[in-house]
Amino acid sequence: MPHKNSNPVRCVMIATAIDGSAPGFLYLLRSENDGLWPSRLNMPSGHVEVNRETPFEAALREFKEETGTEAKPKEMKLASIFTKTFDVGSGRLENMSITLYAVEKLSMKLDDVKLCADHSACYKIEPWKLEEYSKGRLARLNSGHVLTPPDSVVVSVLLDRIKNKMPKIAWRAEAAAARFA
Repeated sequence: MPHKNSNPVRCVMIATAIDGSAPGFLYLLRSENDGLWPSRLNMPSGHVEVNRETPFEAALREFKEETGTEAKPKEMKLASIFTKTFDVGSGRLENMSITLYAVEKLSMKLDDVKLCADHSACYKIEPWKLEEYSKGRLARLNSGHVLTPPDSVVVSVLLDRIKNKMPKIAWRAEAAAARFA
């Protein structure tokens, strides 16, 4: 029987829009040597330093550590909070309390990202690809990689957020154009 951690580990994830010809989100490729979900894609994210910082402070710190870019506090908006149990390998289940933030109005390009040692590449993933992936119609994302389990859970939050800001006709047109490009 797997061991389950009863106290949730507090984590933050930061959804970041990437500029370009089509909207997309920043995902980082975890290194092959990563102890937790190696060679999988994840948003800038990390643990909250308990008794030392708030989730908001952790989001600002992690974003800078993982992208090399500083987000202004007014650009970081709370998007969702949830708790879920994830398999972290070796029969261990970990209860994670995740606070998801969205960086808004930050003009960032993939070339601006300065990767930390924990990551080996960065990608812009378009919303339509995330939607296809979340519905099981797309087995893998950029360069044949898959998302970490927590990132797979937050895809629906991202899609809802972007769909509410983008007219449905534009959303469908973008998806259709991207599929046949």
